[in-house]
Amino acid sequence: HILISSNTSVSPGANSGENTAWIIGGNLTVNAGSGFFPDFAAMDMNVPIRVKGNISLGGGLNLSDNPGGDIIVEGNFDILASATLNPKQRTVYFVKNGTQNLTKATAVTLHYVVIGEPSANTTLLLNGMDLNITAPAGGNGITFNGVNDIIDLNGRTLTFGTAGITSSISGGGSFKGST
Repeated sequence: HILISSNTSVSPGANSGENTAWIIGGNLTVNAGSGFFPDFAAMDMNVPIRVKGNISLGGGLNLSDNPGGDIIVEGNFDILASATLNPKQRTVYFVKNGTQNLTKATAVTLHYVVIGEPSANTTLLLNGMDLNITAPAGGNGITFNGVNDIIDLNGRTLTFGTAGITSSISGGGSFKGST
């Protein structure tokens, strides 16, 4: 587990670590006033960070400016009211074999989302918030890795794409919800 608190900032790419894969074996908790910054200065991550547990974000999380500096989440992703999340055209992978909750009291904007891994059946459940997936550079804004992968809107709204930019949804997964 990693707990970042007391107005502390962590840059995983520091000390020439931008090409070193981080695998967090449990939960990642970033308390208010603190931050986890894979995008810090010239130390932007070039490889993804994998969180095998839950993410509780009360502080800041900026994904990398560099391609490949994505985040892979195996547990739930809870975004508190005090949090700031800057996806920076990177992908958030939701890969739990089962149901994953994405929770926040207000709308969440992500740039690119991948649901599932080839060996998993993943359901991403929206809890208490609408989801905007903007795909600001075009391409696959949402990718389903398997036919059993689902984004469950849970009574919420999904807004996809950016005006004037061609984006797509790929893979055999599905959406669950009502209009």
